[in-house]
Amino acid sequence: MADLGGRKRQILQAVVEDYVRSGDPVGSRTIARKYLITSSPATIRNELADLEELGYLDQPHASAGRVPSDQGYRFYVDRLMQPPKLSRQDMLRIRNAYRQGAQSLEWLIHETVKLLGEVSEYTVVALLPQPGPQRLQGLDIVPCAAGQAVLVLVTDQGLVFHRMIDLPPEQEPESLKETLGLLREALLGRSIEEVQDSALRQLSHRLKDRAQVAEQVFDLLLASLASPDEGEQVVVQGASRIAQQREYRDLARLTEILGFLEQRRAVRDLLLELDEGIGAVIGKEHRMAQAFGTGVVMANLPGPSGSRLRFGVVGPKRLDYGRTTAVLGAIAEQLGELLHG
Repeated sequence: MADLGGRKRQILQAVVEDYVRSGDPVGSRTIARKYLITSSPATIRNELADLEELGYLDQPHASAGRVPSDQGYRFYVDRLMQPPKLSRQDMLRIRNAYRQGAQSLEWLIHETVKLLGEVSEYTVVALLPQPGPQRLQGLDIVPCAAGQAVLVLVTDQGLVFHRMIDLPPEQEPESLKETLGLLREALLGRSIEEVQDSALRQLSHRLKDRAQVAEQVFDLLLASLASPDEGEQVVVQGASRIAQQREYRDLARLTEILGFLEQRRAVRDLLLELDEGIGAVIGKEHRMAQAFGTGVVMANLPGPSGSRLRFGVVGPKRLDYGRTTAVLGAIAEQLGELLHG
C-alpha cells in the first residue's frame, strides 16, 4: 500500500468521512467547501484523480464524485481514523449495563450484544458457547411481491432465520395481519418440542383456509431449530437494522445479507479471523464480507475462566468505523473492569 502525502491524506479522510455520513459520492466542490477551504476545486480534482489511480478511491459514474475503495477504507482505518469521544449518554449507558455483575457467561454475552446494538445502531453478531434449547422469540411476515412474503424467525438466543414464502391467492392485508397474530400467540416463547406437541393442534381449527401460511412457518421452524449445531453458536441482534441501510434496501440485496447472517458457520469463521483486540474486516479482505459488500468491526476479548468474548458489528462498507471502534473500546474497558478488576 503506497504511502500518501499530507494533502492526499486530508482528501482521502474527507471522502471517507463525508461518504459515511451521506452515502453520496463526494466531489471536489464539496471537499473545497467543507474540508479544504484553502485549496481550489481544480487542485482537489487532480488529487482525487491521483487517489483513484493509486487505488484508494473509485468513481461510480463518469460525472459522479468519488467513493472509497476497500484499499481506501483500510488506509483510513489503519492510519487516519481517530475514534471520536462518545457522548455522555452513551458512556452512562455502557457504564450502567453491568452494574448487577456477570450472572453467567451467557448473560454477559447477551447483555453485551444488546448494548452494542443499541449504542452502535448496527447489527451485532457474537459467539455463544453451548446454548441450551431455543425458543421462538420473534416472528414476522413481510409482503414483498404479489403472492409472496419474507418470513423472519428470531430465537431467544438471537439466531435469525428467513425464507421466502407463498401467500394464499388474493391474500388481504388484514387477513395476513390476523394470521400473524394467531401464529405469534401460539408460537412465541415455545420450544420446538412444545410447538410440535400442541401448537399445531391449537392452530389447525382456527386458521382454516390460511393454513398454507402456518405450514410454511412450521417448515422453517423445524428446519432451523430442531437440530442446532454443536459447540459455539452465533448470536445475532438487530438484524432488522440491516434494512435501514441504503445499500440493502433492494430486496435481493437484503435477502442476501440476511442469508449471510443465517450461515452460522460462516459468521463464526468470520469472528474467528481476529486473534486479539479490536479490528476491522473490509470487503474483499474476507470472502463473505466481499460477497455481501460488508464492513465488520470485531472484538476478541478475554472472558471469564480463560474463555474468549467475540463480537462483531456488521454493516455496509460505509460503516462508521471510527465511532464503532470507540463503542467497542468503551465496552471492552467495562468488561475488563467487571471480569478482571
